[in-house]
Amino acid sequence: MADDEGSARDKADRQQAEQLRAAAAAEFATIERDRVAGEAECAGKILVNRCRDQLHESLVARRKAVREKEVAASRLERAVKAREVAARDAEREAGRPERASQQQRQADDSEASRALQQQESARRQAEHNRRLAEGPQHAKAEQASRKQRETELATKRAQDAREAAARAEQAKRDREHYEAKQREYAAKQAAKQTKPGDATPKPASSQPAPAR
Repeated sequence: MADDEGSARDKADRQQAEQLRAAAAAEFATIERDRVAGEAECAGKILVNRCRDQLHESLVARRKAVREKEVAASRLERAVKAREVAARDAEREAGRPERASQQQRQADDSEASRALQQQESARRQAEHNRRLAEGPQHAKAEQASRKQRETELATKRAQDAREAAARAEQAKRDREHYEAKQREYAAKQAAKQTKPGDATPKPASSQPAPAR
């Protein structure tokens, strides 16, 4: 309610100040018209200077009264501005504890963030140091593992070569055995077809011996 009353008062004072300034402007315009008309009237009189002096005195008094209205308008405007400043100060003062609490929370959050960053930095440094320390051992283990893989590969290749040579040797023996059987079979067939006293032996059968 106090805020509403203050706002209504400020609005009324502003309106009054505007009205005073508008009235002052209108009166100044009237005074200026009267001055022009008075100057023209004085020019046609015998005592021109006296007429002008009297006109000037009258205009000065009227302008002074009009300026009082401008002063009153300025006074109202300054009062409104002063109340606005006081209200802002009061609001700022009322919010000071909350701002202080918020600043403290921000400081605490910032401190916690710095602590986390320091922990993370320490962890990364420790990991880096560990890798540096384990570097030679890791390289040595990797070399031994690579050598073992090469040895295993060479052993497998040698085994494959021996098995291939054995298969080739077995195939050769099987072929030689087959050819020997063929020759033996052909000789037996030729012997069966050749009779005593027969000068011309019959040709041996070209049918191959059955595979054994």
